[in-house]
Amino acid sequence: MNEFTLRIALADDHPAIRIGLKTELLRHPSFTLIGEACDGEGLLRLLEDAPADVAVVDYSMPGGDGDSLGLFLQLRRQYPALRIVALTAVKNLGMVRSLLAGGVECILSKADDIGHLAAGIHAAHANGRYFSPTMAAMVDMVEVRRTSSSAGALSARETEVVQLYAAGLTVGEIAQRLGRSKQTISAQKTNAMRKLGLERSVDLIHYQFELQQA
Repeated sequence: MNEFTLRIALADDHPAIRIGLKTELLRHPSFTLIGEACDGEGLLRLLEDAPADVAVVDYSMPGGDGDSLGLFLQLRRQYPALRIVALTAVKNLGMVRSLLAGGVECILSKADDIGHLAAGIHAAHANGRYFSPTMAAMVDMVEVRRTSSSAGALSARETEVVQLYAAGLTVGEIAQRLGRSKQTISAQKTNAMRKLGLERSVDLIHYQFELQQA
């Protein structure tokens, strides 16, 4: 192994995808595949035994909450020097926003050419950004909305609901605290998500975190 070799860990629950990714990785002498996993737990076990420079991880694998956001956060806590490349077949602005807010800035779509894998890995290792074409278009949309649809685009009451929900309060608890009906709070939360281009309630939490870090 020379000084330019990057140690790569691979995690995807689809064997055919793993074979394709492994084949592409082996084409590059600067990459060494340290191992493969089919889920988050397997990846964590792999990293305990074999350190890696970059982990290439599927966004949607068995276990967790249906996505790998929690896994990515855990990897960042346990292995701060590890860089992450996210793979996804999902086309969702909320997903992209959540990944960016979680510090994952190398995102590849499974719909794009596998040739983007090497560029994504090198960018991740350099602590840079890389998006395959499908993801680049979505990131552009997210960042345009971030500029034009900041919290100021929400009403004062919608902003208040978003802040309290992101702080961990339920709709019922927010209603009780603010002296409004649950129906009103639910409607304000729904309107805020629509304005922000979010599809899942959990994305409000990631949105508020992203806003605080800006």
